[in-house]
Formats: sequence, C-alpha cells, structure tokens
Amino acid sequence: MMPHRRARGPGGAVGPRRPAGRGSALGGDLVAIIGVLQYNQWFTKFSTKDYKLGAWRSDFAIKLAGALLHNPACSLHTLSLANNPLEDKGVCALSAQLAKLPLGLKHLNLSKNSLSAKGVNTLCMALCANPAASSTLTHLDLSANTLRGDELPNLHNFLSQPNCLETLDLSSSDCALEQVCASLLKGSLKYLKVLNMSKTAFSHRRSKEVPPTFKQFFSSAKALKSVNLSGTRLPLEALKSLLLGLGCNPNLSEVSLDLSCCLDLDLGTLLVWLARNRSIQHLALGKNFSNIKSKNVSLVLDGLVHMIQEEESPLTSLSLADSRLKAELSVVLNALGGNSSLTRLDVSGNAMGDLGAKMLAKALQINTKLRNFTIRFMPIPIVDAAQALKTSPEKTEDALMKVRPQTLRPQTLRPSDLRPSDPQTSDPQTLRPSDPQTLRPSDLASDPQTLRPSDPQTLRPSDPQTSDPQTLRPSDPQTSDPQTLRPQTLPCSLYRQYSRLLPNLYHLRAPGGLGPCTGAIQDTLQVMAGELALVVDQQLQVLLSCMVDTAEGVCPHVMRRRSLREELEEACGDR
Repeated sequence: MMPHRRARGPGGAVGPRRPAGRGSALGGDLVAIIGVLQYNQWFTKFSTKDYKLGAWRSDFAIKLAGALLHNPACSLHTLSLANNPLEDKGVCALSAQLAKLPLGLKHLNLSKNSLSAKGVNTLCMALCANPAASSTLTHLDLSANTLRGDELPNLHNFLSQPNCLETLDLSSSDCALEQVCASLLKGSLKYLKVLNMSKTAFSHRRSKEVPPTFKQFFSSAKALKSVNLSGTRLPLEALKSLLLGLGCNPNLSEVSLDLSCCLDLDLGTLLVWLARNRSIQHLALGKNFSNIKSKNVSLVLDGLVHMIQEEESPLTSLSLADSRLKAELSVVLNALGGNSSLTRLDVSGNAMGDLGAKMLAKALQINTKLRNFTIRFMPIPIVDAAQALKTSPEKTEDALMKVRPQTLRPQTLRPSDLRPSDPQTSDPQTLRPSDPQTLRPSDLASDPQTLRPSDPQTLRPSDPQTSDPQTLRPSDPQTSDPQTLRPQTLPCSLYRQYSRLLPNLYHLRAPGGLGPCTGAIQDTLQVMAGELALVVDQQLQVLLSCMVDTAEGVCPHVMRRRSLREELEEACGDR
C-alpha cells in the first residue's frame, strides 16, 4: 500500500508506461495502478491518453470506477482518458463514482471515447449531482464524440448552472453552436476563457433569424480569450451577430478568433465588419477563398489589405493558411511594408512561388515589427545553391554562411528575445552574443561542422581575425556559468572561422600531420577532458544523493535500515 499523503506538484500524476498486449485481459501496468487507487490518497492526476486498451475498452472504466468506490478519500482531480474507446457503458459506470468524489474534478478529458448522447447525459448528470463540481471543474473536453444538440439536455443543464469552467472543448461533434452558447449565457459567463466549437453545427443555418442569445453570450462574456469556430459553417447573420457581440463587449480585448473554413461566400462583407472590431487581436481566415469567384478575389484581398493597413488596427496576428491564393497573395505581402501592428503572419499552404517569396523578403526588410516565427524548419536551398555554385562558388559560399543562421533563428530564439520596443533587435545583424570574442557551446550546437568543446568553459581566440590554433586557450571560468548560455546567432565572420576550426584540428592530428602546435592542442584537449570527467562525477554524486533522499522520504519503512543508504551509494558509485 502506498504512503497516505498528498502528492506535491507533478509527482502526484500516475499513468501506464506502455500499451497492453493485444488480447490481454488487463495491462500489467494498469492492474497495478488501479489496485493502488483503491487505497492511495495522494495521487491527484490519472491519464491513459492515447493508451491502446485492446479488447477490454469499457472494462477498464468499470475497473477504475470500482477502485474509486473502495477509496472514498481519493484525491484525484485530473482525469484524462482521451483517445480510448470507453463507449457509453464504461463512462456510465465511471460517472456513478465521479458524482461521489469529495473534492470534485478540475480537469476532465473524455475526447475520442466513442461516446453518444447517452453517455454524455449520464456524465453531466453526475457532475450536476456532485456539489463540488460547479466550483472546481475548470476544463471539460468532450470533443470528437458523436453528439447532437437536441439530445443533450443534461449537458445544457450543467452548462446553464453557475460554474467555473475556463475551457470547454466540444469540437468535432454534432453539438449545436447556438444551443451551447445559450446555455453558457446562463452559467458560464464569468470564467470561460477558451471555447472550441470547431467542426460543429449551426442548426439555424437555413433560417435568416439567429437566436438573440447567440449574440448576448458574446456581448456578455467576462473573460473570453479564444473562440475557435474553424470548420463550422455559419450563415452570414450568425457571423454578424458574433462580431457585433464581441465588438460591443467592454470586458474583452486581445481575443483570438478562428474562422477558418467557415464561409461559403461574401467574405468581403465579413472583412468590413472585422475592420470595425477592436477586440480581436488574433484572426484566422484560412480556407475561405476557394468558393470566391476569381474575378472577386482581388476585391476581397483589397478589403483585407485595407483592414491590416489601418493605423489603429488591433490585429497582431493573421493567418491565411491553406488558402491556395498563389500569385494573388502578393497583394497582401506587398501591403506588409506599411503595416505597423502585425507581429505574426501565417501564409503557409498558399503556393506563392518564387515571386511570393521575393515579395515576403522585401516586406520583412521594411517591416520592423513583423516577426517571422511561422518560418520554421526551413531547409537550406540545396537546388538553388547547386546551380549558383557552378557560376559563382565564392559568392554562393558567403551567401550560404549568411542564410544558415537565419534559417535556424526561428527555432533557437524565443519570443522574449525579440522585443518590439527595442529597436536594436529589428536588425538580424544585431543578434550577437554579448561578447563577440567568446565561443559558447550553445553557439556551436547549430552546426555539426563546428567544434563542440568538451568542457563547460568556453574556448576563446585571442585574436578574432585569426584561426591559428596556438591562440586557443580556456576562457575565464566566470564565463562558463550555465545560466548565461543562450542560443544566439553568430556573426558571419566568426561563424566561418569556427566552422573551419575542427577540420584544422583533425588535420593536425592526422597520420603524417606535422603541425607545429600538435602537442599543445593535444595537451589542452586532455586537460579539458579530465576536468570534464571531474565535473560529471560531481554531478552524478549530487544526483545520487538526491535520489536516495527522495527514496527515504517516499519509502521510509524500506529505508529505515541504517546501512542501506551506504550500500546503495557504494553500489551506484562503483557503476
């Protein structure tokens, strides 16, 4: 039986390590875990997300419910069973015990559980019956289950009661958007921040009249930050009500709105309404251009340009992903030079070609606020480089030296490293280590051709203009503080110098190599290797001591024998 105490932090999480074999009645890990849950009072989180349950599916939920039944003092507050076909049978058995949890749940994820309206109604009835649920449950995910709005009275009843939900995810289901909003209007206005209703339905789509509660919810929400309606086909009147509600709500700002693949037509009218809205800061409009006639695409893009070029535009993030605009995208890219608010732009999946790439490059040279964080995992242009090497090999090499750090920059720099308020960061050439004379391990990690020192201390050439190996010496130990190591972009000259250093060293030590500094470099490397070994040994000793201390705290009865600690340390030290 496990120690009866509450977990501290992430240590209270429990979950299986590997899937059960096909055809097994119950996975070995889960048998032990469920057995422990019958007595344990300090596990707070339980997750079988993406666990392959094999043939026993709902039986697992029934076993879990049985464990909770035998443990009235259970402290579980986070339950994630996503992507497991528990079906209605299993969730109904589990719901009976969720209604009795003394502390209630904070996080419940039953996404992709093969549930129908029956299972969800039983679950929500249990949540309503638990007096703690309304004040504890902050995250509810029922996405990717087969649900229908008119068959979910208990779900709407729970959402209508005062609750503290912060995140609600009903995406990829048949839930009716306007019915969910009507329920949230009654009980979920104060705390709800994230509403994900992507790929759901709007049952009044064929009707010109939109329920007034739809607009009232968006105009009354107190904390809403993210609304995802991508893939939910909305009539024009519903979009108008949505935008008017957000626009007249004084409580909202910096809202993220995803309207990807929502419209059949009349995107131009939508852009007019969006331009007047001051609460939307992040906007996604991808996959909405396919149904627009080719002669009208330019008019729609002109409206989009007008919206992003407004001086007081609140937009800081715009996504036009997967819109297949091709050459038409150049209209938007050309307008980026005059934009002063956007900091993020996603134009992936538009097949913009070489012309679009040139337009984007020009815009990024002019625009000092747009940060190209969406340019990720950009490969070196091998084909173009191969052609250029035939005519101008030296210029091509210099160009590649400049391009490579820039393609790595979006992966290594954090958003906090680039602050719009600091004009020094607007020029990529200013992104250098604080000491350009110092070579840091994190600087070298971006290129496998560069030298990786074997010591926390850095290698610093006494003269940055020369690559003579004689000048290499260990730097001041004060510069080796691991807290100061940050991914940075090397200046082009230093980058070229360091990338050629390792081949030079190999040449000096090659058979027959008679370099004048061979002995000095070998001695330096040996000293560094010895110092590194000492540092590693010290770190391992500290880690071993911490592990034994943790074992004594978690298993005091097992560790009470006095000589056991010394035996463990001696055995591990020999290894």
